[in-house]
Amino acid sequence: MLRDLARERASVRLGHPVVRLDLVLGVDLGLEAGEIPLLLLFSGTVFVVTDGRLRVEQVPWSKEISCGLPAKVWREAVDAHFPDSAWVTLSRDTLDELMRFKTRHALPTWDATLRALLTHADRYDGPAGISGDDR
Repeated sequence: MLRDLARERASVRLGHPVVRLDLVLGVDLGLEAGEIPLLLLFSGTVFVVTDGRLRVEQVPWSKEISCGLPAKVWREAVDAHFPDSAWVTLSRDTLDELMRFKTRHALPTWDATLRALLTHADRYDGPAGISGDDR
């Protein structure tokens, strides 16, 4: 979902000069170290001033660059946009059922929804007779 993405600025050296790009970063990468490989593909128009005159140049589809975004930079960007947050993967069926529960009980947030369910987790017998204490 778009609201689960953070927009961050990054500097990418494409020779000279350094170009500033907006990158959309997902919050679900789960990396704490290393680099996130990026392949940036370019095309379009560049406006250049040479000797006081404006020139227009086409950027061909074949222009691309591979680079790495340090995981630390990604983590800092996500933490800045989504402080004190974590990401959970659910099946669509589970999410739909949670949404129905959230709506039925007029719960304002997903935190409130999960906390309401956890409040009653002590009574959960679980599949095949697993009690809430054995989870």
